[in-house]
Amino acid sequence: MSFDFIDLNDIGMDYQDQGPQTFVGRVCHAASSMFYGTKALAYTLWLYTFDCFYTFILPVTFFALVGALTGRPFTSSRVESVQIVLQHVPGMFMWVWLNALLFNVYSQRTDFGIIRDRCDKPWRPLVSWRVKTRADSNDLYIALIHLCCALGWYLETLTTTILVMCQGWLFIRLRLGEWNWIFRSLSKTLVMLGYTAVATQIAAGGSPLGPSGTSWMVDFGLVLFSTISILDLPDQHGDAVTGRRTLPLVLGQIWGGFILTIPLGFWAFFFPSLVAPRFSDVFIPQAVVALPIIWKLWTADHFLEHKTTAYLWAVWICMYYPTYFGFYYLH
Repeated sequence: MSFDFIDLNDIGMDYQDQGPQTFVGRVCHAASSMFYGTKALAYTLWLYTFDCFYTFILPVTFFALVGALTGRPFTSSRVESVQIVLQHVPGMFMWVWLNALLFNVYSQRTDFGIIRDRCDKPWRPLVSWRVKTRADSNDLYIALIHLCCALGWYLETLTTTILVMCQGWLFIRLRLGEWNWIFRSLSKTLVMLGYTAVATQIAAGGSPLGPSGTSWMVDFGLVLFSTISILDLPDQHGDAVTGRRTLPLVLGQIWGGFILTIPLGFWAFFFPSLVAPRFSDVFIPQAVVALPIIWKLWTADHFLEHKTTAYLWAVWICMYYPTYFGFYYLH
């Protein structure tokens, strides 16, 4: 399967410009072109990760930051000072964003990725012609591999960076999340846990997860595995066209939404009574976000209405660490 992309020269647009003739004019023209070219490149890269920025990048960054600030028993070393942890945040965020960008560039340049984007996300760079050919996307992908490895080497996480890259490559190349919604949830959970573990290590100054951190990752993995299918609700059109068997497509939007409320209600309302000294300490902040999600799962008439549901899920997931880990492991 191949796709032809529109070339501006084929539709009569002439971009040949003689440019200004004076030296000052040429310098100003070059500076202007560099500025607008850099701005356009930055915006194009942003579009690659826009869809997962709020549902993946920000939650992973939040978990890593709070986990590093916790220190022992979450990590294997104590926190010397908050300032030291904050100094590692830019590098940690850049690592998360670059590796997520690499993952998205590779995913969006595949045949099935292009078809899905044409249905669900027409603003993405390839289908909106900001990147005119798939060859340009391949060049960007190769450049990002080198850049991610260089950043991993600088942050002393080269080995784990390569493992995370291989994990994402296997997920896309072998289409591990295409044929079964249960295995899809498991694969996406492992990817998010891998990013979170490495990001926490970077934010903690190279300190790996401690025993409590590892135990919390297992608990967090159960929460992700049982609820992460909520992110598939807004993309049902493209998933149906390409034959991806997600939970809302296999069970239907109504029954799928109903099934997802069961684990969501368990983690938000029943589990707090097992870990918190006072039920209200955890129930109230959880209910503020979980109840609107359950309401949307039951009442949304169209799958596009679930974009808000996905963002609410990301907020709810971010609340999981400070509420549960603080009570269960630190008290």
